[in-house]
Amino acid sequence: MKTPVAQPVVERTAIDAQGLHKSFRKTVAVDEINLAIQAGQIFGLVGPDGSGKSTILNIFSGLLHPDKGTCIVFGHDVLADPEAIRPTLGFMPQGLGLALSSKLTVRQNLDFFADLYHIPHNVAAERADQLLRITDLHAFQDRLAGHLSGGMKQKLALCCTLVHHPRLLILDEPTTGIDPVSRRELWMILNDLVCAEGMTVVIATSYLDEAERCHHVALVHRGRILLEGTPVDLPARYGCSSLQQLFVEQLEPMADHHFRPESLAPAARITRRPVNPDEPVIQVDGLIKRFGHFTAVDQISFEIYPGTMFGFLGPNGAGKTTAIKMLCGILPPTAGDARVAGCHVLHQRKRLKKRIGYMSQAFSLYRDLRVIENLNLYRSVYRRRSHDVLDANDLLEMVGLTGRETRLTGDLPVGLKQRLALACSMVHLPEVLFLDEPTSGVDPLARERFWDIVRFLSRQFGITVLLTTHYMDEAEFCDRLAMINYGRLVAVGTPEELKKQTEREKGVLIEVICSNYQLAKTLIDEKIAPAVFFGRRLHIFSRDPHDQIRQIMELLKSAGLDDATAKPIPIRLEDVFIHFARKEHPTES
Repeated sequence: MKTPVAQPVVERTAIDAQGLHKSFRKTVAVDEINLAIQAGQIFGLVGPDGSGKSTILNIFSGLLHPDKGTCIVFGHDVLADPEAIRPTLGFMPQGLGLALSSKLTVRQNLDFFADLYHIPHNVAAERADQLLRITDLHAFQDRLAGHLSGGMKQKLALCCTLVHHPRLLILDEPTTGIDPVSRRELWMILNDLVCAEGMTVVIATSYLDEAERCHHVALVHRGRILLEGTPVDLPARYGCSSLQQLFVEQLEPMADHHFRPESLAPAARITRRPVNPDEPVIQVDGLIKRFGHFTAVDQISFEIYPGTMFGFLGPNGAGKTTAIKMLCGILPPTAGDARVAGCHVLHQRKRLKKRIGYMSQAFSLYRDLRVIENLNLYRSVYRRRSHDVLDANDLLEMVGLTGRETRLTGDLPVGLKQRLALACSMVHLPEVLFLDEPTSGVDPLARERFWDIVRFLSRQFGITVLLTTHYMDEAEFCDRLAMINYGRLVAVGTPEELKKQTEREKGVLIEVICSNYQLAKTLIDEKIAPAVFFGRRLHIFSRDPHDQIRQIMELLKSAGLDDATAKPIPIRLEDVFIHFARKEHPTES
């Protein structure tokens, strides 16, 4: 890729949308949107599920015609002549590798997209080699796309979208369901493209940590732009400490499903089971699971005590779901030993199922049944296994679904579907509740309400919760965390303990802010240490932060970057995750 130029690119408008309106029958998807997106930046559309983000992106791409309004992309009227922007546009739809052919190899997928854009074979081959190197997929170019991990599929989909050198890249929630390491890698690629090729990126996301990486963001709700600005300026303007706090404060008054602590009153009437706080409710000793010659879980050992919220973190394919399925008695272990709620996971599986609840990452309820019908189905199943089955009305009230009993499950918003799934996994008041990525693809407000309920029920009933998640803000809710990678436990501790361990092993995190951030990164990479883009800010780990801050400031001032600042900042759980994921196998970084 080209080296960034010393002078910042003069910004001009890439997309000018005025008065956009789009309805689907009686539903207003986009309501009088006005946006001016500058070229050479990463622009984020942030909003809950069903807020209109995808509709806006489809209009920008010329795939959807609005009922009224105008949309100009690089001087072309998209509504009058959508074909005019095709050569300059790259569009990646929502869904893991949705545009890929699973029966073609990595290289064949790239060649197919190059043929679609009529790129000469020699030019296509050179561009494909460049993209495969950038995304670390070169060693996998003969692998079928269907055999790639979620993160690798998204990187290949991005390569296919970029093969024709687009000036405008539109991404619809490209990182939903993939782990923080893969998300970080995708963002490094995006920043390199903007920096080296002057590309404009418009991305829809419901991850607030991703919104912070954008240069400019717009908060979308019910088809309208509520707020617009930089990720740094917006929270400060409204007196909030973070985008997460601002997001929740803005959307909560307009939510159609509120969480009220008083709705959990039925829980107070239910007698809490007596537990011994000094006796582990989950004991795992040298657990192993092999599939043929592949070891998915490799001698893991840990203990979890009653009432604990225990987080299982790791990249896609690390072994988290396999471990949980063994602890639930779904998969037999190859070797090792484990007891859950006093039951042996191999020899007492029937007894074990009465004492645990399991909520999988895939929505597993019947979509064509009504809410109350799904709930009663689970209650009838567990009534045959246990005498302790909660009343349906109490369950509905606890998860905030009172008044929605007769709605079809398939018609519920994603956040409410997850609440119903939680209620169904809780009908028998389990001693241990397993949550396997329960909020993947759910917007931040719905996720916060979901965890309000889980935390309350855990504390009220003394239920032990073992969860997996790719959202690091959710991991902060946990009492303890276990990091798993390549089937092995690489770290166990509280969130604060793991942050301190990361700081001891990797150093203090330094943030550099500079208007010409591209030149600043080039200078710091060459003269001091590798820096990582975080929006228009730069992050560097340092074992001697005071001396390194001095070196950075001297270097940037000598280059004429007089507005540069550098300071230590707290380590985030995402940094912890990536550190331990790469520590075990440094060649994978």
